[in-house]
Amino acid sequence: MAMDSPSQPTTPPRVPGAIGGQAQPSGWPTAIGVIAIVLGGLGCLGGCWGAVSPLFMGVFVEMVPQSQAAMFDQFQEWGPWITVSSLVAAGLAVLLLADGIGILRHRRWAVRAAYCWAGLKMVYVVASTAWTFTMQQEQFQAMAQQNLPGIGGGFFVAMGAFSVGFGIVWGWALPVFFLVWFSLPKIRREVAGWS
Repeated sequence: MAMDSPSQPTTPPRVPGAIGGQAQPSGWPTAIGVIAIVLGGLGCLGGCWGAVSPLFMGVFVEMVPQSQAAMFDQFQEWGPWITVSSLVAAGLAVLLLADGIGILRHRRWAVRAAYCWAGLKMVYVVASTAWTFTMQQEQFQAMAQQNLPGIGGGFFVAMGAFSVGFGIVWGWALPVFFLVWFSLPKIRREVAGWS
């Protein structure tokens, strides 16, 4: 009597993995695209609000006591600059929004737009931070003339330094990330296959 050989499986092995050896699509375009779209949309809203906010400054001045109204005079003087700066910020936000949509849809032009946005945003952050610092110093001087209790010259210097440092670090975070991320060889190779 011959020994029966063990039966062979009749179905192919079921090994988890991509069918046909195709690589799984990267998840980073979705993550970065959504972040850019959300921040771009919020930036558009913030820029538009900033552009019209000087129109409402007169209402706020009427609500404060006359002795403290001098602190708001600088805001009214800086109104045109606030409007222009806000419109520039809104324009940059529109570029970021378009860039996010392009990244989400795997478009090569989106990487060039990301580099463009990053460079413009970094220049804008430095200019707007310097402008904001100047405006704050004038505001602090007006507050000092009011002799408010517990607020001295050291407080103004510390507050100004903190706002400049924080403004540059916060404003440069995403642009620097874009510049580094899209310069990585692996990412550049992947983007080269986009339409």
